[in-house]
Formats: sequence, C-alpha cells, structure tokens
Amino acid sequence: MREILRCLALVALATAVSLALAAEPEPQLPAAPPARENPSAAPDLDVNQAEIEAGVALDPLKAESGAVGADAASPMIAEIEAVLAASRAAVAELSARAATADPATAHALQEQIAGLKQQAELDILGIQVRHARAAGDVELAARIEADIAAILDPPAPTAPAEPRPAPAEQN
Repeated sequence: MREILRCLALVALATAVSLALAAEPEPQLPAAPPARENPSAAPDLDVNQAEIEAGVALDPLKAESGAVGADAASPMIAEIEAVLAASRAAVAELSARAATADPATAHALQEQIAGLKQQAELDILGIQVRHARAAGDVELAARIEADIAAILDPPAPTAPAEPRPAPAEQN
C-alpha cells in the first residue's frame, strides 16, 4: 500500500511541476538596441576631446602593439615598456624553438619561458619600487617590496583548519 501511495505522490508531483512549467511564459529575447548611423565611430564625449587636446589619448594602432606615444609615457612607464618588449621578444623566440622541439626540450623551454615571465614581473616591480622611493612614497615601496619577497619566497601552504574525515569503509 505504501508503494502505491509513493507512486501516486510522485505522479502528482510530476504533474504539478509540468503544469507549473507550462504556465510560465516563453522567454523573450531582449529588444535590439537602436541602430546607430556609424557604429564603428567612437561617441563624441567631452572627456575624449579633453584627453585628445591634452595629448594623453593613445594612438589605437600603437596601443594594440603595446607601444605608447612618447608624449604620454612617464619615465616609469617607458622603463616598464622596455622590460615588457624585451620579455616578449625572448618569450617569442623560445616559443618558436619549443614549437619544433622534442617533448623534453619543449618542456625545458617552457620552464625557461615561465622563468622569463617571472623575472619580467620582478623587474617591473623593482622599477615601481625605485620610482616610489624617488617620489618619497616609502609606504608604497615597502608594500611592493613585500610583494617581491612573497614571489621570491612564497609562504608554505598551511594545513587545513579542520582535519579531513576518515574515509568510510567500503564493503
């Protein structure tokens, strides 16, 4: 008798769910945004014009390649860009070699690439520390140096706060 009641309850539940789903309206697509006359043109904003007149707007073609106009780059940014350019060139050269190398050599080259990328990050942080100190921002320099220390000597992983439960015996 209990089995029959369970079956009836399941059938009633399934019927209720299907009726509820049938009562929901079909999802509607969002309305299309209004068409613009020239969709590729940037909007005329006072902020954009002010940046252009101030000379801080970047040339989009140079921005895509990673180069910033000399007028817009601060000395720190210029140094960082030089580090990034050198790093990209070295990584590209090692990647090209890894593409045609045997698996063991390719793995070693990938490790070299990882080392180059980490060294570039450390070099950039070093540049930031030097410029922060030159600007008199000792607190910022100390925070960046702490970040450098954490990269060079990462903290050891800690044990979980609660011990893992023992696995249940399987019969």
